[in-house]
Amino acid sequence: KPGHFEEVVIQLKKPTALTKVLMDFQFFVNNNPLIVSIEGRHQGEWVSLVEKTNVKAFAGNQKQFEISDSRIVDQVRVKTFPDGGINRLRFF
Repeated sequence: KPGHFEEVVIQLKKPTALTKVLMDFQFFVNNNPLIVSIEGRHQGEWVSLVEKTNVKAFAGNQKQFEISDSRIVDQVRVKTFPDGGINRLRFF
């Protein structure tokens, strides 16, 4: 369906300012997402940390995002467009 996406919300162990996100698509060579976006929950509001970014070229590999927003977040929401697998997410 046009506009379809999937999302996952991850509760961080403690509120923190993220500096980097590493996405691992190692086991999703043919089924990784086309596009991803990442948001953080700051004081109850979702704020964009990574705008929609094409990641299809990273099938079977890793993609690293540098985060310049220094706001403290307690949850992270990752959206995949339209869908697809991510093996591992690492937040720094």
